[in-house]
Amino acid sequence: MVVLPKVSTPEPIHAVTRGIAQDIRLWAMIESCMGLIRMPDIAGASKTTGLAGLLVGTNDLAAEMRCHAGVDRHALIPALSQVVITARAWGLTPVSRLSCQAKVGHTKLVIEIPKYTINYAKETTK
Repeated sequence: MVVLPKVSTPEPIHAVTRGIAQDIRLWAMIESCMGLIRMPDIAGASKTTGLAGLLVGTNDLAAEMRCHAGVDRHALIPALSQVVITARAWGLTPVSRLSCQAKVGHTKLVIEIPKYTINYAKETTK
């Protein structure tokens, strides 16, 4: 899995796809107002690339929106819902949690970033 940060157009997804194996799954991180506006175009790149899901960079998005998201992220709920709707419409997965796995010496290390509040509906992924 490769996470592409700060995606605001489909072009980076196409560029990365040209340089990697087709079986590598890509995840576009939406972190800006332009990324939200262009999300249908970004998601549409899934037809010809390995794009598998959409993530939300809530801290950067809140900063660009000039809002205080707070612990409950109420100010971001419309944007987060938009990500879920767009992802589902294009058959992609909206990811509400990231985990980073690495091997340190002979020990497997897993770091989980806390679950985002995407919406109040039940979240299920395949």
